[in-house]
This record gives sequence, C-alpha cells and structure tokens, in this order.
Amino acid sequence: KNYIRISKGLIRKRSVLGDNVKENSEEIQNDDDPQESDAEMENESTPGPSSEPSENVSAENQETVTKFLKLEASMCDRRRLLYAETPISIVLESGKEWPYENAPLKMFDYKLSQGMSKHDFVMIMDYARGMPGFDEMNYADSVFCYRLVCAVDFVINSAYYTYKRGIEHNELVLSDGTFIPMVPTPLTGYEENANLLFQSQDDLMKFRTLMPLILHQWETCVPFAQLAPSHEEFCLLKAICVWHVSYYRLSEDGRRIAIAQRNRLIRALHHVCHLDSDDVGERFGNVMMALNYIMEQIRHVNCSFVMISIFGILKVDSLMLDVTSFW
Repeated sequence: KNYIRISKGLIRKRSVLGDNVKENSEEIQNDDDPQESDAEMENESTPGPSSEPSENVSAENQETVTKFLKLEASMCDRRRLLYAETPISIVLESGKEWPYENAPLKMFDYKLSQGMSKHDFVMIMDYARGMPGFDEMNYADSVFCYRLVCAVDFVINSAYYTYKRGIEHNELVLSDGTFIPMVPTPLTGYEENANLLFQSQDDLMKFRTLMPLILHQWETCVPFAQLAPSHEEFCLLKAICVWHVSYYRLSEDGRRIAIAQRNRLIRALHHVCHLDSDDVGERFGNVMMALNYIMEQIRHVNCSFVMISIFGILKVDSLMLDVTSFW
C-alpha cells in the first residue's frame, strides 16, 4: 500500500500528501466502525516481510547467498581462463565479480560468431547441477531446466558484464568477452542499399540475424545498469529467473521443487536488500521488477536461436541445436 509503480519498471513511495489524505479517510471510517478499526490494527501488527528475521531464517538466507556466489565465481574463473586469455596465476585470485576485470575486451565480429560453444555448455552444466533442487527433478524436468539456464545466462550475464564495464562506455559486453559499440547505433542490415556493404548474401543474412538480437539485448542492459545491482543481487536474481520461468513448463513434482527454491531465493534476496539498503521495500521491489525485461529478452533470444538453428544461418555447435530444439 505504501508504494506505487512508475515508469521504467521502478517503484517509489507514495507522496506524503497522499498518505495524509488516506490516513484521514481511514480515521473517519474507523470511527464509524470500531470493529473494523480493531481488525486493521491487528493486521498492521502482524510481522511482514520486512520484519527482522529469526536467527534460523537469517542463517538459511546467508547459506543461500554463499552457495550462489560460489557457483557464479566458478563460472567467472572459467570464462577468464577461456576467453580473457588470463594467466592461471591471476585466475586463481579470489574476489573477482566478473571475468573481464582489468582484461582487454575484443571487438565483436559477426563473421566469426558461431553462438555458444561446447565449453559454454559444460560450464553451464556445472552451474545447473550446483543449484539446490536440480538433482531432485526427474530427467525431463532437469533437461528443460538446464536448457533454460543457458538462455538466462546469456541474457543476464551480458547485462551484468556491461554494467560492470560501465554503461557510460556505450559498449555491449557479451559473455565471451567481446563487445559491440552502441554509439552510433549499429546497422541492422535492413537499411536501404545495406546489401552493398556485404560481400555475399550469406554475410548479409547472418548480419541481419545477429544485429537485431544484439540491439534488443542493449535494451535490457541499460535499465539493468541503472538498477546498479550488487554482486549478491545479480547472483540471486539470475537463479530466481531460472526457477520462475521454468515453473510453467515442469511436471507437477518439478513445480513443487521450483516454487520451493524460488521462494527460498526470494527470501535470500530480501535479506540482501535489507543489508544493503535503508529502504528495503523499495530496493527489493526494484530488483524484482527487473525480471520483466529480463524474461522478455530471454523469450526473444530463444526465438532467435530457434531461427538460427532451423535455417542453418550459423555453423553452430551440435549441442546448441539440441538446446534450442525444445522451444
């Protein structure tokens, strides 16, 4: 009741004037009906999500945060070693929140792009198996969940890396350590006489497939950078997205697992917001509302990958064909 939605997926407190008017009207109603007043007082005294958690709940939340920080750290180390060409001695340094910190990024080349590689699918498999609840699902549910983790990782990790790079650079950073300058806005390949810029029709079709996807990804990175998530918020939001989206395609048993894990992650996220923000309700609401544009981009990525796989636009890895086949 104390918050309203505004543009760009953010929320803020209601104005003081609006609260005073509401309080005055409630006082008039309460005077007319003493029983209703007592009921409202009882409801208001009930502890809400912002109440101080018990020691057991707090320990569970911290355990959840630590678990997903370790999972993301392992993926970060692998990407640093694989794509940043970082010496092993530096890779073993702890405390890195993204793989390309102090590492040179490479310019994205659409001609060389082949989608996700076998190495990506291996590290994502390790991440998925490390998620609490993943091993409890049946085979079909675990396969679907793994495929969804691939899409979520592609979207939200790129958004987080772009934020860590600095949105002021106007560069979209992809998971493989490549970047695309976004100022001026890249061509899509559909402009008039754009075909004159390409050596072959195949190059033009490949460019037309990749660049709209990249431009759409940039629309996700901008509000995510404005949100300025902490590393803990990013790790938990990523896992929440996996369980929230997969819930609707799982079996009945899988749904029970998904809802339990999602709720556990939401409690942990609220705990993190409670530690990092003076207004836990506003911060928690802003972080959770980021799911709107993240899930929209996941849907867009899946549609693009299916088209790429069906029409053979890229010479993608056979694993990528298998991952996109279920959509």
